[in-house]
Formats: sequence, C-alpha cells, structure tokens
Amino acid sequence: MASEYTCIHCERNVNDDDRAISCDQCEKWQHLSCDTGISLRKYRKMMKGAVVEWKCRECSRPAEVVPEVQMETADMAEEFFLFQPRGRRYSNCTQERPLRASCSTGTNVCTGRW
Repeated sequence: MASEYTCIHCERNVNDDDRAISCDQCEKWQHLSCDTGISLRKYRKMMKGAVVEWKCRECSRPAEVVPEVQMETADMAEEFFLFQPRGRRYSNCTQERPLRASCSTGTNVCTGRW
C-alpha cells in the first residue's frame, strides 16, 4: 500500500505504516480508526491471513427504493390497464374509441393507448 491512496473517510493519505483496509467492492482505502467497524483484534487476525470481507459505507448502502407514492401510481396504472373490460371504452372526451393495451411478456409493464 503506497501513500498515493487517500482515506475515503478523512481524506488524508493512507501510508504504508497506517492501519487501513481496502473496500472489497470499490477497492478504496480507509484508515481502521475512521469508522470502519473493524476492531483492532480483527485487524490483527487479517494481518495474519484471516479473510474478512469489508465494504465501505458507500458500497454498503442499500439500493435506492422507489418512493411509495410512485409505487402507488404504478400500481394504479397497472390495475387500470389489466382490469379494463374488453371492447370499446370511453375517454375523458365524449368520443368512443377502443382501448389497445400491450403487456411485455415476463414483466409487470403494460402500456395502453386509445
């Protein structure tokens, strides 16, 4: 480990004699004392060859969840297209037109148009 690496937590250099760990996913370095959650005892075991998987805070974040409002809107749109009776439907204007819907096989995505 050369001093060209920067700690992703404190942004100071990580030197060869520093206690530091590399993220298993992004391979960026972090000082052991900079909130890694790894004890000195565990670090010493790693230095003796013990395998420990570690991910930095950024790589440990859960995937972004779609807000509930968007989910409800998507569910309503899906229900609208899935539960429309076959045949002709009325739009907001007073003209009668057939509804054409198409669903992608293997997905929950349906589109429709008048």
